[in-house]
Amino acid sequence: DAEEPATLNNPAKRHCKSASISASGNPREPSGCILADDMGLGKTLTTLAVLWAYVRGGRSKALVLAPSSVQANWAAEIKKWFGLRLRPISCRVGNAALQDISAFRHGHASQSPVLLISYDMFRRHAEALNQVPNVSLLVCDEAHKYVKNAAGTKTSDALALSRVKRRVCLTGTPLQVFSLSLSLTHTHTH
Repeated sequence: DAEEPATLNNPAKRHCKSASISASGNPREPSGCILADDMGLGKTLTTLAVLWAYVRGGRSKALVLAPSSVQANWAAEIKKWFGLRLRPISCRVGNAALQDISAFRHGHASQSPVLLISYDMFRRHAEALNQVPNVSLLVCDEAHKYVKNAAGTKTSDALALSRVKRRVCLTGTPLQVFSLSLSLTHTHTH
């Protein structure tokens, strides 16, 4: 596909392309997947291919939750692979966060399809984010940090209340996959 990141056609990254096809699934059905692997093996690139599959038509939006320490990395990776074809909004802190969330909420999916947001900002603004139309994908980077022993925390409660039906969780700690899978199951039962 000429629309996807060119690197996915590189023989060394075929596993990313295969994984992205599997992770995309049927967009009409609630589901999720976990990409659990060591650092540097293509989780971000795979996730970007999935994200692109959802937002490239200009009809849906996506949320990318990541620790604030890696939010700039997500923006750089999106710019690296998509250039001007995909312009995420990076949610800032304080009053600026309200402006960023409003731009994401009211912007057309073809103009502002992706919001990069920290878990803390997501938790604080979960109610407003639940009002954003056409959000079809929720990506949780470093999910093991926010799911392990998280039952009953404000962040896990906000994730459980999210209306987004398709979820991709990334973790560099494969041993904690069981906890993540329970969380994915839990969030799709309400």
